[in-house]
Amino acid sequence: MLLAVVLLYRVTGLPSWNSVYAEDRGIFLVQALNHPWDLIVPYNGYLQLLPRMLAQAVSLLPLTWAAALFAWAGALIAAGCALFVYHASSGYIRSRALRAVLALCLVLLPIAPLELADNGVNTPWYLMVALFWAVLWRPESRPGKLASAAVAFGTVASSPLAAIFAPLLAVRVLVLRPFRWPGSLRDHWVTAGWLLGWPLQLYAMALAPPGQRASAPTTIVAAAGYWTQTVVLRAFGWHLSWDLVRATGTVGATLLCGTLLLGLLALAWLPGGRQARVLIPLAVVMGFVYTVGSAYITGYVVRQAPYEHPVSFEAASRYSALPLILIYASLIAGADALARREGGIRRALSGLAGRPGPRAAATATALAVLAAVLVPAWVTDYSYQTQRTSGGAWKPIATRELRHCDRHPSIVLPEWTGRHGLYRITVPCSRLVR
Repeated sequence: MLLAVVLLYRVTGLPSWNSVYAEDRGIFLVQALNHPWDLIVPYNGYLQLLPRMLAQAVSLLPLTWAAALFAWAGALIAAGCALFVYHASSGYIRSRALRAVLALCLVLLPIAPLELADNGVNTPWYLMVALFWAVLWRPESRPGKLASAAVAFGTVASSPLAAIFAPLLAVRVLVLRPFRWPGSLRDHWVTAGWLLGWPLQLYAMALAPPGQRASAPTTIVAAAGYWTQTVVLRAFGWHLSWDLVRATGTVGATLLCGTLLLGLLALAWLPGGRQARVLIPLAVVMGFVYTVGSAYITGYVVRQAPYEHPVSFEAASRYSALPLILIYASLIAGADALARREGGIRRALSGLAGRPGPRAAATATALAVLAAVLVPAWVTDYSYQTQRTSGGAWKPIATRELRHCDRHPSIVLPEWTGRHGLYRITVPCSRLVR
């Protein structure tokens, strides 16, 4: 609950609990009111099941509550994903304190106020982060296995980009005990959840009209360039990246961040244990492939250069959530590996008070560097105003619509279809809850 409250206050200006963001308002809520419980419906060519389920639940409650309900639902799901990451990363990050830092990285992600935090439509991007760790996790408890399966199912049923985890899941099946269905799932609950989500996703994708796509694909080279601008450049903080761009230009700032980032990842990998040496290259490669693949099939985000909007927006900043978290996880895993060599963080730091050995000093230095990377961005990017609140305060809008229903049997609501235009649909007033 505390993590959810932290997320709710990350959006300044018009509070997130008094504004309904983007598709939550113009697609999912309107369609939930017009066609109740019609959940297997494509939007932009694919199924987004979790946002539709949230909108359906919101439509059953008073209309004036919608903004607060969407905001709380989004914040609680993100906080739940952070707690899931805390537990699921235990095989690669042994220190509880450092796993707590990793969970905070998800809650305090610098780019979150742009579009990720406190809404329903972008909850699948938090699930994508949780799914990465679910694939690497080997839970012993039944709740852990069920949570892994639920994360995998929800992610696949809300975004076909979850296909990127297919190679990792295949390796998991080969390495662990044989996968038997419908018999004992044993270590393969996450694989089962991932597989069960695809029939719904593929069915919805088959229903989508041929032209219902975000945009035409771009080139791999352009998509890779997009990765450098939205991941490498932003790795040390959203506002800091703009300060660097103003000081050195976009190319100079990107090269500076890239060089520093490469050096830090090398320092995290070289002295690391087996877990860190596996995780770090895997995380970097997965983040790169994920972002480039996303940008390639959604080419408009590359052509609409995100680095031209420093004040309030970055097109499709959600695509950089997973790779940024994986970069932070790599640095944390390196610090954890050093701490384990010294016997833990507490012993390493306490050793500095006496006669510090080289490993204790290295651990303390790694923790200091980690804090220097994360904390400034957490502070400067904790809360800032973006263009996401341009839709206006929700309560006056909802009150106006309900007053209209006092005099008429139905109401005409705008249905936003993104790049494909704006339509209006008629909704019976009997479906609006006061």
